[in-house]
Amino acid sequence: MKLAGRPESITRVVTIDPYHRKFNAGMAMTLICMFYNERVHKPQGGWMNVNHIRMGNFHASQSREVCRAVFWGLVEEKPNQDPTKKRSGIWRLTNVGKAFVKNEVTIFSHVWLLENVFKGFTGTQVSISQLRGSNKNKFDYPELMRDSGLI
Repeated sequence: MKLAGRPESITRVVTIDPYHRKFNAGMAMTLICMFYNERVHKPQGGWMNVNHIRMGNFHASQSREVCRAVFWGLVEEKPNQDPTKKRSGIWRLTNVGKAFVKNEVTIFSHVWLLENVFKGFTGTQVSISQLRGSNKNKFDYPELMRDSGLI
């Protein structure tokens, strides 16, 4: 059916620019939560279902940030074996992720992405203890690590 006044085909030019994503407090809380769960529950191979990762009132699935931490090399996802699902939902911290949580290494504050594909790092180097967050993701690193028995 042809609509009156509309051309047969419309050509639209779309420009896709790279964008930068900041490493945020929600990501940091998710990593701390994963580190805590690995220490306390000792999951086989360190693999954890994102829906079961929690520490106190914080649930990693609420922040939806675990999949973004992969751009910094801080987590890895278990390959999906279920063809009915897009992702496995099973994650673990990398050695760099563990070192970051323990405040032993720094990372770049931002990554450059193009269509959600990593293109490089930008920004300054930050440590996990420098991230404070705001609103619901606000935390005090030394207090959180001490209260959870991680240091």
